[in-house]
Formats: sequence, structure tokens, C-alpha cells
Amino acid sequence: MSRKLWTAAALAVAALLLAGRSWSVNKPEEPKHRSRVAVFNINYVVKYYHKYRDYADELKASLAKYQANDTKWREQSEKLAKEHKQGGVTAERREQIEEELRELGRKLEANKRAAQKVLKAKNDGAMKECYRDVQKAAAKYAKDRGLELVLHYHEPVTDGELTSPENYARKLNLGAMMPVYWADGTDISQELVKALNKGEKKKPKKAE
Repeated sequence: MSRKLWTAAALAVAALLLAGRSWSVNKPEEPKHRSRVAVFNINYVVKYYHKYRDYADELKASLAKYQANDTKWREQSEKLAKEHKQGGVTAERREQIEEELRELGRKLEANKRAAQKVLKAKNDGAMKECYRDVQKAAAKYAKDRGLELVLHYHEPVTDGELTSPENYARKLNLGAMMPVYWADGTDISQELVKALNKGEKKKPKKAE
């Protein structure tokens, strides 16, 4: 091979090597796959959130009088019904008992409606406020730790409820996403409860 051919061949090889080197240096890096996801049990978080527990105590106190009336009037109804069945009761007394039972029935129904009204008003407001608090706490937790997605799921808190046939049936029939496995550190339920309750303690108590 002549010197000219050798020179041409060498230049061609050098050009290819330089081109390959240049391509490898300038080639953009593959974007790193980055997906950080966390989940939390919203039933657990709400149950152990101090604000919701305070709401529950307040609601229980508000419903106490309705529960007391329900118990009292039902006991009266049972006593009257028992008397109505006994022998030796006059027709006049039976008629009187029947009227008293009807009146007690009306009282029980009115009492039930009033209790449901109180329950709905207080519970709707409490759940709305608690959910917003949880949502804000989850967003802050995610931003502070570089999480890209936080999902909540619904699971009973006690072992008995967790392994109940009703809970298994709910999972099978539920159309929403239901996590079946998550690695350690993925579930942030306890961390959210701590964050929520810590923030709640810092707030000054309202004046009575």
C-alpha cells in the first residue's frame, strides 16, 4: 500500500475515532428515573389526631341529652307494652296505654331527628376541617422530604376489624386503588399524626 493510501486510511480511522469520542462526550445523559411515593392510612391518622378526638368528645357531650331521652322513653314504652299484655287490664286502661305508647313513639322519632341534625352539623364540619389539616400536613411532609406522590388508603385500625370478612369483602369490591404491599418507610401514617398533633399543641387554646 502506498504512503498516500496509508495516510488516507489513518485519517479515516482517526476521523471515526474522533467522531465516536465526540458523540460519547456530547451525548445527553439518560434522565434518572425518580419516583418517591408514600402512603398513609387515613382512618389511623384521623383517629389519633387530637383535634378529631376533641371533636368526638364534644359531639358525645352534645348528644348526651338525646341519648338520655331515648333511653328513658324506650324504657317507658317497654314497661307500658308489658302492662298492656298482662291480664286483668281494663279496656279503658288499654286504650290509655295505647295512646301513651303513640305519644312516646312520636317523642322518640322527634328526638332521633333532632339528634341526627346535631350529628350531621357537627360531624360534617369536623371531617371537613380535619381532612384539610391532614392534606396540608401530607403536602408539607412530602415537600420537606422530596416525595412526589402521597396516597391515602382506608384500613381499619384494630386487628379484629382488619382481618374481618367484611374488610376483605370491601377490598375485593372497592374500585379505588388499594395498596397490597409497601416497603418499610413508605407508610407515613404515624409521622403525619405526630406532625398534626405537634402543630395542634402550638396553637393557643380558645377562650371559654
